[in-house]
Amino acid sequence: MEFTESIADVDQRIAAARLDGKEAELARLRRKREELEREGREVADTEREKSKREAHIDDVAERRRLKKARADAKKAAHILIKKAKSVDDTLTALDAATREFKLATLDLATTMRRAGLSDNGRITRRAGPAARWAAWNSAPVFSEMAEIPRAPAARREPFSSVIARTVPKIEE
Repeated sequence: MEFTESIADVDQRIAAARLDGKEAELARLRRKREELEREGREVADTEREKSKREAHIDDVAERRRLKKARADAKKAAHILIKKAKSVDDTLTALDAATREFKLATLDLATTMRRAGLSDNGRITRRAGPAARWAAWNSAPVFSEMAEIPRAPAARREPFSSVIARTVPKIEE
């Protein structure tokens, strides 16, 4: 602000020197005005360079921050993929266990038939709901993510306990 006031002051003195016809004073004031303008340009250039340096420093810092954030995101993505593979492995194991359970169900039905007994398909009919109840009991986060229909809280229990209650008593 002081700089522009100085140029304005010099301009007023130049105007007064013109009116008074003082040529020497007018030449001295014009040189002074040119000197003030040059100083103003130098100050503006210095400020511009300072601003550029600060912007460059900020830009470098932002690029470093982004580079670190991207490295962290890449690491987090790698961990997520490892966890997803773990879920895949668990689901594969669950599928294998379910197949073995179904085969055991068929074996039980066959041996019961030979013994003249029958469960009237109760195990097969109860296995689906029991699996849903067991999923909500043992893996509620997975059940929610897989959108397995909700099971009432009173029905959430281990799969084995539901099946154990469903298998008919076999007396020897």
